[in-house]
Amino acid sequence: MLNFAELIKESASDLQTIERKESRSTLQTKIRMLRLLKSGHCRSFADVSVSVGISVAHARRLFSEYRKVGFSSFIEWRYAGGNQNKLSPAAKADVIERGKRGFTSQHEAQEYIERTHNCRYTQSGISRLFSGLKIKNKTARPHRQR
Repeated sequence: MLNFAELIKESASDLQTIERKESRSTLQTKIRMLRLLKSGHCRSFADVSVSVGISVAHARRLFSEYRKVGFSSFIEWRYAGGNQNKLSPAAKADVIERGKRGFTSQHEAQEYIERTHNCRYTQSGISRLFSGLKIKNKTARPHRQR
């Protein structure tokens, strides 16, 4: 059985202070797990997994990660977030500029982007790209005057 009080370097009160200041729930869970193991409220991974609401395997992985990388790296936020775009900002500006002059079809836009920026989009991807860039991607057919 592991002696968590010795293995976890930070004090339980420090962990509690950091846990209260943290706004992200995933990081709060990591810190709470360490705090409960350090303070002795939970004596095993099975106990702490029930208290924190994670699986036993996940608790073991988290503790293993803590031991490998240390506390400061352990509580780092690693989520990049947001949508990762295929086009660079300069390429987006070029597509917007070209879009102002108008594409005859989304297929033409798809070929233009692939030819000039070496980036492949599906038809639905072009539609979403145009929607996000506020480019009118479809032109209405002329209506007959009555």
